[in-house]
Amino acid sequence: MIRPRLGRRGFTLAELVIGMVVAAMVAGGILRLLINENRSLAAFAEARGARATARSGINLLLSELGMVETGGGIEAAAVNGRSLTVRAPYAVGMVCRALSSQIVASLMPVDPDLWALPGFSGFAWKSGPSVPMAYLTAAGGGTLNEPGPVSSCVTASDTVEIFPNGRIVILNGTLPSVPPAGAPVILYRRVRYEFKASVAFPGRTGLWRTVVDAPLPPGVTTPGEEVAAPFDNTARIRYFVLDDPTARNSPPADLSDLRGVEISLNAESAHVLGIGSRGYKQAGVAVAVMFANRPD
Repeated sequence: MIRPRLGRRGFTLAELVIGMVVAAMVAGGILRLLINENRSLAAFAEARGARATARSGINLLLSELGMVETGGGIEAAAVNGRSLTVRAPYAVGMVCRALSSQIVASLMPVDPDLWALPGFSGFAWKSGPSVPMAYLTAAGGGTLNEPGPVSSCVTASDTVEIFPNGRIVILNGTLPSVPPAGAPVILYRRVRYEFKASVAFPGRTGLWRTVVDAPLPPGVTTPGEEVAAPFDNTARIRYFVLDDPTARNSPPADLSDLRGVEISLNAESAHVLGIGSRGYKQAGVAVAVMFANRPD
């Protein structure tokens, strides 16, 4: 027979209460640590998303605006810095033969998908080293036809090269000047970049790209493509005029004095992190795009 030991006692009520309080304090500290860690990861992800938004806008702008010709390549620039319309080249080549109403040109190879896109807006050529580019718009009667005659590019002096995998095209219209054989020629589309109300993020700002002369696809009622969003409402375009290294808020009266633009892409995160958050995470990026085809 085993006798119970006398004098042994359990925990008192006070000890149980103290133990529960200590355990609750430890559990609360661990919980706060986990919550803060989760918020830090979410904040990092949102900041990374904001930077990615800014970068996606930069890549597209750099590739298209860099090829703009300054003499007549800038069609419109908003005073408030919210939009810019340019004549963006998508094909480059040389004149094989030209008359007062026709140019036969040999073009360098162009990506087939890029070539097939709608929105041909016209063509331009340069008649001499000190002569500005002359433009003929599609609205003014300029047309594009292909293929052109290879014989027009094969001359006795062989001054014009037929590019491998290139194209021979016929450009029709009343030419204000007749370029010589070998003169540069470009085909362009009118493209408008603008900051306006976002569709993907209602109430926010998006960067839109619109091929002005392209018809709307079936079932689409809003022209343009929202290429990046969301941005803060301070996102805008500034202008480099002649040799001034500082970008200005207002464009020059003569748009041929533009030598480049500075794009302030103040991107924001897609979401507010929650209670206690100070708002959207932001990633401010400013990039300068200098036009490559400039006279000085």
